[in-house]
Amino acid sequence: MVVKIEDSGYAEIAGKSFHLDRYCFDSIPEKEIFDILIHDSKVEGVWFTGMLTHGQTDFFINYIEPDSNTLRSYYHDFLIKLPNGKYQILEIKADYLVDDSVVRAKAEYATQLANVSSM
Repeated sequence: MVVKIEDSGYAEIAGKSFHLDRYCFDSIPEKEIFDILIHDSKVEGVWFTGMLTHGQTDFFINYIEPDSNTLRSYYHDFLIKLPNGKYQILEIKADYLVDDSVVRAKAEYATQLANVSSM
């Protein structure tokens, strides 16, 4: 579940990603998506940000947690740069979490930020 910049299959395309020397994935689907994106010619850059939480990065999205009505910080899994210069935020979730109220709140606030930022 750990991918290092010097690992076979990544070293030759490291300039397309790796803002850190290694990525530690939480799940097999996260690693699989990373492998797909980093080898996709239609993707200019892909950065795994899902392992950076609790103040380790300044790139987060504030949202209101629906159950407690408190302000929380959401750290998405991926930031993707497309050839047209636009960016996409990508979050990987298990099917059973798609309708979860917290997941929906994160998606709503991420969508608002993305729309305002032209992502």
